[in-house]
Amino acid sequence: MTLKQIGNNQTQIIRGNLAILYSYNTPVAAVDKDNGTGLAFYTEKKWSATTTRHINNWLSTKSFSGVGTKPQEFFDNLVA
Repeated sequence: MTLKQIGNNQTQIIRGNLAILYSYNTPVAAVDKDNGTGLAFYTEKKWSATTTRHINNWLSTKSFSGVGTKPQEFFDNLVA
């Protein structure tokens, strides 16, 4: 597992083929490169405008073939 501070109140964790974005102390988005093409997901929960900006900026730096939303519990369980 690799932990990297990528901005103010933004952290990325890499676990194998999975990159997870934390905004403040909450996991809110992930990109799974397991199948080589990459699928991106972000939380359905409405957080602050800042967290939404963190998600959008982070996803813009990633390559993936599809994007969708998942319940917040999905992201909470990724790191449990």
